[in-house]
Amino acid sequence: ILTIFSIYKLSSDARPSSLNFALLSDSSEVQLFGDSRLTLDNSFDSANRSLELNGKAFFAVQHNDNLPFIITTKNGTVTVKGTSFLVEEMGSKLKVAVREGVVEFKNNNYTKILRKNEACIFSNDDFKKVSNLNFSNSLLTKSYQEISVREIIEELRDEHDVMVDYKSSISISDCIFNGNFENASVFDILNEWKIMFDLEYVIENGIIKILKIDCDY
Repeated sequence: ILTIFSIYKLSSDARPSSLNFALLSDSSEVQLFGDSRLTLDNSFDSANRSLELNGKAFFAVQHNDNLPFIITTKNGTVTVKGTSFLVEEMGSKLKVAVREGVVEFKNNNYTKILRKNEACIFSNDDFKKVSNLNFSNSLLTKSYQEISVREIIEELRDEHDVMVDYKSSISISDCIFNGNFENASVFDILNEWKIMFDLEYVIENGIIKILKIDCDY
C-alpha cells in the first residue's frame, strides 16, 4: 500500500497543454503536463527515490549513485541515477525520450536502455524506436533578443499555460534578456535568470512565485 506523502496534480479542468511544477526534496525538478498526477511515498529521498506517475512529465533528476530515481507507471518502470527525460503515458503504451544521460525502462517482459537523444514507445511485449526525436510539444526552443523578462513570462503564460506569479512591487520590465534555448524546460529558463538577475522563486501548489529579481545584478 502506497502511503501518500505528497501529490502533485493539476485541476481536472486544466487544458491538455497546461503546465504544473514541482521541486522535489532531492532538488530534482518536475514539469507536469495537463491532468497529470505524481505521487510520492513518505520515504522519498531517505530510503528511496520512488514515485508513481499518471500522465506526462519532464524530469531533471539530481544525480545520486546510492538512491536511483524510479518512476512507476501502469506500463512499466523507468530508472535513472541523474538525467533529464520525458515520460508520457499513451493509453496502453509509454513513451520515454531522453534529453541527457541514460535511462532504463523495464516491464515484465524485457529491459531497454536509452541514451541521450534516444526515444522509444513501449508496449507490453515490444518497443518501437522514435525517429526524428522532437521535444517541441514539451520543451522550449527559442531565441530571445533584447526582450524583457515580463514579456517572456507573458509569452509563457499565453502560449504554454505556464503559471507564474509575482508581486506588483517587483519590477521585471527592466530586466532585459538575450539568449537562446534549445529543448529547455521552464526550470532551465529560471536557472538562467538566477545567474543573470539573482532570481529567487518558490513553487507553491504548482505555481512559480517570483520573490526577487535584480535587473542590475
